[in-house]
Amino acid sequence: MNTNIKPGFLLYRRKGFVEHAGVYLGRNQVLHNSPSGDVEIISFVEYADGKVVKVIETGEHDNAVLVQRLTVILQDSGQYHVSANNCEHIANLLIYGRRSSPQIQASVTGMIVGGLAGLNMGRGNPFLMVFIGGLVGGALSNALRKYDGKTHAVDGYLV
Repeated sequence: MNTNIKPGFLLYRRKGFVEHAGVYLGRNQVLHNSPSGDVEIISFVEYADGKVVKVIETGEHDNAVLVQRLTVILQDSGQYHVSANNCEHIANLLIYGRRSSPQIQASVTGMIVGGLAGLNMGRGNPFLMVFIGGLVGGALSNALRKYDGKTHAVDGYLV
């Protein structure tokens, strides 16, 4: 299922165990944040990295507000940090004006549940249960996320 991607739509693509978030800016450009660099604008083809890109339609946006937020993000986004300034934090900051990462929230919740389960079991390593709980929480977050469509790039063009 393809979708007509518009500026401000949230994008996700597989990146190892997690989903890498970005925001479509129009003109084949995507804003993203990566552990290997700072917040940047790259082409859709670079963002897709040969993978299917899942799209969440985020509604209509005031372009002036998006441009204002984008300017602030590019000037003062800070260093990448997995739990406080990751790709999802930056994407949600641009679209909604607030930093949030449902993947991190679900992972932390899973860690708490796993830790409590490990303590209640009374045997084994509760830290292992924390780790497993975090993985399960993140995986559930991604599995339950609702997408409005998906697309990919062929020969450098959105399809």
